[in-house]
Amino acid sequence: MEHTVEAVMTSQVITARPSTPFHELVRLLEQHHISALPVVDDSGRLVGIVSEADLLIKEGYPHGTTDGGPATAGASTRPPAPARPR
Repeated sequence: MEHTVEAVMTSQVITARPSTPFHELVRLLEQHHISALPVVDDSGRLVGIVSEADLLIKEGYPHGTTDGGPATAGASTRPPAPARPR
């Protein structure tokens, strides 16, 4: 039996905006027991993904950025690649 993404994906997606403060991103990950969040623009278009691994880069900011900077600061800036069926 072949497994599909649908079998493990989350249907109630929690998202962040590029302007989401870093500490709010951490709270969302902890509250929802998830390891990554899609980042969407004002029209709901996917502009990136922030993961726990991205947070490790910011280890020097254990309580968020001092200026409440955007959630995507220092995160991957490459556009997401769409999944394509084989």
